[in-house]
Amino acid sequence: MDYGRFLSRSWQITWRYKFLWLWSGLAVLGTGGGRVSGVLLHLFIPTDWRNPDFVLAEVEATLATSTLLLERMGSVLLWGVLLLFLLLIVGWLLFALAEGVIIRAVLDAEDERPVTATHALRGGWPLLGRFVAIDAAVFFPLFLLLLLMLLLLGGALIGSIIVGTRQQTTGGFLLPLGVGGLCLLPLLLLLAPLGLLTTVFRGLAFRDTAVYQTGVRDTIRHTWTLTRAHLGPLLIVTGLLWGVKTLFNVALSMVTLPVFTFLLPLVTLPRAFVLVVSLVAAILLLLLQAILHTFTAVTWTMAYLSVIRNP
Repeated sequence: MDYGRFLSRSWQITWRYKFLWLWSGLAVLGTGGGRVSGVLLHLFIPTDWRNPDFVLAEVEATLATSTLLLERMGSVLLWGVLLLFLLLIVGWLLFALAEGVIIRAVLDAEDERPVTATHALRGGWPLLGRFVAIDAAVFFPLFLLLLLMLLLLGGALIGSIIVGTRQQTTGGFLLPLGVGGLCLLPLLLLLAPLGLLTTVFRGLAFRDTAVYQTGVRDTIRHTWTLTRAHLGPLLIVTGLLWGVKTLFNVALSMVTLPVFTFLLPLVTLPRAFVLVVSLVAAILLLLLQAILHTFTAVTWTMAYLSVIRNP
């Protein structure tokens, strides 16, 4: 695998087809917004409300003086959870659609076909359904692991409450938590590598189904065969992209730290001015993150094409 070639080619595609930045920006927002969320929260949320103790005191005071709010708390929490779930689904779909558009654009560029925003969207939209199905299948083991961890944590908490209440001692309360923590430790150690491998495999499966137009089962089987045959080069690509992302975050931190220091006193200025400044800062950060996301997605597509072209 010629790493220098496809990294250089990935940057050429990233810089040439700037409409991909828009889709990457949507993908970044769909996955939480990254540092953009931090800027907006830092500038919009009053200083007192960044203190958890202050927030807790305000909530307790409100509940103590508002019987109606207390009665409706269950309904508010339910609608809040539903809204959060809806936002997660929308963000997931935006990310998957952005991946499809970027993959289609790279495939067109490598096949020397015209690359346009309209054609990339038309080619990426039909992939959305298969991407969702692949996600559901590939992330199922990770879901089971998280479910097992949640059950262990819940059992430890319930056990600590029961034992602590009966024995009326600190030791009785902490013992079930300690046992649960020991059971959770190996699962926590497994979570990070399994999550990384699952994410990488999911990205390769996206590209496999885009190239071969196969169903979910055939795509997963073929991707697994390719992954086992080219595990070394794929791990190197993972390391290279991790290094690029780390350098990017370090450089971004070196820039944003003095910017935050400069912007902090602006919170006391007129609201309209703070709004303009915060939006400009958020857009600039989102643009940088979109470029990085585009480069990463293009690089993985180029790496996949390199793998299938050099079996």
